[in-house]
Amino acid sequence: MFSHLRVALYTAFFNRVHTMPPFAQRAWQEQRMRRLVRHAARHVPLWKELLRDAGISADSIQTLQDFASLPVTSKQTFVGRAVEECIDNSRRATSNWYVTSGTSGEPFQFLMSEQAIDEAFIDFASLRFLWWRGMSIGDISAHKHTRIKIRGVNNATRQFIPVADVFSDLPGVLGRIAAFRPFVLSAYPSILLEISRRLREEPALPRINPPFVLSIGEMLSPSVRALATETLGCEIYDRYGLEEIGVIGVECAMHDGFHLNTESVLVEVTDDQHVPLPEGTEGRIVATDLLNYNMPFIRYVTGDHGYVSYEPCACGLKSPRLWIKGRYSSYLAFPSRRIHHLEFDGAMDGFMHAILKYQVAKVSDERIVVRIVPGPAYHESVNERVAQSVGGLVGPGISITTEIVSEVPTTPRGKSRIVVDESA
Repeated sequence: MFSHLRVALYTAFFNRVHTMPPFAQRAWQEQRMRRLVRHAARHVPLWKELLRDAGISADSIQTLQDFASLPVTSKQTFVGRAVEECIDNSRRATSNWYVTSGTSGEPFQFLMSEQAIDEAFIDFASLRFLWWRGMSIGDISAHKHTRIKIRGVNNATRQFIPVADVFSDLPGVLGRIAAFRPFVLSAYPSILLEISRRLREEPALPRINPPFVLSIGEMLSPSVRALATETLGCEIYDRYGLEEIGVIGVECAMHDGFHLNTESVLVEVTDDQHVPLPEGTEGRIVATDLLNYNMPFIRYVTGDHGYVSYEPCACGLKSPRLWIKGRYSSYLAFPSRRIHHLEFDGAMDGFMHAILKYQVAKVSDERIVVRIVPGPAYHESVNERVAQSVGGLVGPGISITTEIVSEVPTTPRGKSRIVVDESA
């Protein structure tokens, strides 16, 4: 009885950490951070090695300022090492192994935390915008939720639809969703775009009208948000996460940045040398999973870039907010230089009112093709202006061709690659 009461009290406190005053959130994170670092130093061979090489004692890490002295990690830190080096070797892990999508060209296998496979925790991490609207955790779990992903489970309140089904039998998928009548639909923006366009083009298709849609796994453009909102008659919430760490932040009703899940994740924004940057300064996003003791991800370079603000949100929450600006890991290489995805984002930023989606493809060292999925405000003049903008980025000697397409090719997991090298 007392054990159940203790768990209930802890869960209630845990669920409210991100709603507490900033000093209380920082105190919670420092406590969890100290515990995680000491655990990793004692039980994870990789972290024993990293701390030894850096000349750092785990006991010296007391504050968030101390935490910034720890070495950063990335996929490359883990890839190629024996499994036993990277995981807690003091006990048998009960959670699952998982493999990332590899859309950056680097598939990666890792061990998840126990919380990351718990449905109640997953619901709270992803759907807390419903909690902010006054729903209880029990109510959130009881509502029907359709998830279009690579893998998932089916039960009375959770419908899983494989991404491949959307492209092979969209009418059948829409029929299944309509029959299930979900309260929330989760899908990649590229999937939301495909569904919305087909529904507009083919009025006879089964209609789906979930009250809420959760965008996951890709950057959600304003055009796709507007199209899906109008077509599905829903409110769209965006979510930011990393497969290795889980959900990092979720939008509130203001739709102005991701409120960070401060109870479970610690986020830093750093420069290229991994030194923390002042609030509001764009840089590399470095995340720490405060819950994963099985395979600790401490100061893990996400590959994304953005900035954080600690100003209270208009919704009333005082948790920090994160804005994502691009990916460092996606680039096209030319003889003279590498051009990162975020640079192409900048070149294309002025056209997103007229373009639903785009892809920049390197065909050769001398030629780029920009594939454009036109939006409602598209006009033929956009093509020439896109070519000029991208041409100004890549410089002379590289021809720019624009191509109108109905869709951008996706990976086997259903995600879109913004830049792709087809020169091979």
